[in-house]
Amino acid sequence: MLTNAAIELAFQQPPSTVDFLWWSWPTDEFAAWGQWAGGVGSIAAVIVALAVLVRDRRRAETERIERERETARAELEHRFDQARTVVGGLAMLLGDIPGSTTRFPGIKIVNHGARPILEVDLEAVTFTHRDGTVFDDFAVGTPEYFRQRQVRGARRFADVLGPQGEAVQHHLNFAGTPERMRLEEGVVEVTFTFLDIDGYRWRRVGGRAPALVEGAGPAA
Repeated sequence: MLTNAAIELAFQQPPSTVDFLWWSWPTDEFAAWGQWAGGVGSIAAVIVALAVLVRDRRRAETERIERERETARAELEHRFDQARTVVGGLAMLLGDIPGSTTRFPGIKIVNHGARPILEVDLEAVTFTHRDGTVFDDFAVGTPEYFRQRQVRGARRFADVLGPQGEAVQHHLNFAGTPERMRLEEGVVEVTFTFLDIDGYRWRRVGGRAPALVEGAGPAA
């Protein structure tokens, strides 16, 4: 037989799990969780600070490298501007005998720049005839009939060429050319190297742009 007390007990709502956990969780556990959460926040702050520091350092390093590249590029352009003022090629020169009025083919190298150059070395001279024949066995200097031997092949052309300075070698000729063949019937290309004032060696081939000689910088 149901009584009023039984009915009330049957319809009474049990306490919720949330209420149970809330009221049954010890206070010191809440404090521990708060400390843990605070520790996690501190670690996160440190990680963010380190990430910002690494990013800033990388940015600074990238900017430093870019500045060094720009400086090196500007220096190279400055040296190139100097190097391209040094030119060499065929020239019709007065004979090296006093009072001579006859002109002979020779080689002239001129420094049109504002800074001196050093150790000018003649490496090669080629003559390409208009029929396509190439001659590269060259000689310069006073010919034998002046009782001095010519010098064949590569040689030191000048030790120093100051600003607006020039150096010449007389009596250019090529072995194997027919007697009546003239240098005006083709193209003479002169290859030479020189040091700029900073110790970098450059090479010029004919009318082409100068190029740095690989491995021939000041530290080489």
